[in-house]
Amino acid sequence: MEPEVVVVGAGPAGMTTRAGVSCLVLSQDIGGQAAWGPEIQNYLGCRLISGVELINKFYEHLSTFPAVKQEFAQVTRVDQEGLPDKEGITMAQAEKKLTIFTLPTCPDCIQAKRWLTAKGISFEERSVDNPQHLEELRTKYHRMAVPTIVVDGQVLVGFTNNRAKLMELLGVSD
Repeated sequence: MEPEVVVVGAGPAGMTTRAGVSCLVLSQDIGGQAAWGPEIQNYLGCRLISGVELINKFYEHLSTFPAVKQEFAQVTRVDQEGLPDKEGITMAQAEKKLTIFTLPTCPDCIQAKRWLTAKGISFEERSVDNPQHLEELRTKYHRMAVPTIVVDGQVLVGFTNNRAKLMELLGVSD
C-alpha cells in the first residue's frame, strides 16, 4: 500500500504526523541536528533536554502512530518521474553511505573529495586531526592510512589505487 504522505527528513518538522494518515518517513537517522545537541534549551514542551533524550521522545511519539513507517536512507534527489524503491514508492532514491577519513594536507584525500563532489556523491568526512576520528579509524577499521574510504562497511585504503573499485561500489563511471 502506498502511503498518503512521504516525509523526507526525521528532524522535529519531519516527525510531525497526523493520526490516521499513512506516512513514510525517509531519513538517515531520527532527530536531525537535534540528535547531536548535548543540551537543548527551550524546545517546545521541554525546558532543558539532551539531544539523546529528545530523540527518545521522537521514537516514543512515532510508536503511537502505527500508520507511520520509517525507512533509513539518505535521500539524494526527488524525481517526479519516479524512481521506485523497494516498497514501490516512486519519489526517493537512496544512496550508499560513504565515509572518508582524511588529513587536510593529504594530496590523495584532496583528490578523492574533489572526485566525489564532482560526481555528486555525498560523503561524510572525518579528519584524523580529530583524535576521536583517528581512534575510530584505528579501532573500528584497523587502519592508520589516509584516505580510508568506507562504503557501506567495505573499506578501501587509498583513492588513486582504488578508484576502479570505488566506482564499482558506487555504481558510477568516469
